[in-house]
Amino acid sequence: MLLLKNNLKNALKAFNTAISINEKKPELYDERAEVYEKLADYYQRAIKDLTTSIEIYNKDGNIYYRRGMLYLKIKNSNSACEDFSMGKLLKNQKAIKALKVNCK
Repeated sequence: MLLLKNNLKNALKAFNTAISINEKKPELYDERAEVYEKLADYYQRAIKDLTTSIEIYNKDGNIYYRRGMLYLKIKNSNSACEDFSMGKLLKNQKAIKALKVNCK
């Protein structure tokens, strides 16, 4: 597990560097958010990165779905349901399913 954690921390450093060079690429924030998700205690940082990605490009339903799932992990179901609804508008199948399961 320590090796995995070290690899994640190295990946995090690499994404931080890449973002400092090109802060307008939503993919970099998406991928750094994935690293934060895997580090588990960094859900708020992952949410922040996904929010930045959405601010740059808001047409990817999967990003809304992923952020919604993180909101569920931190017990913020209202925000999760809002994100699943946006994902549904963008025809993301995972968001549609999550909306049905988690939002009544």
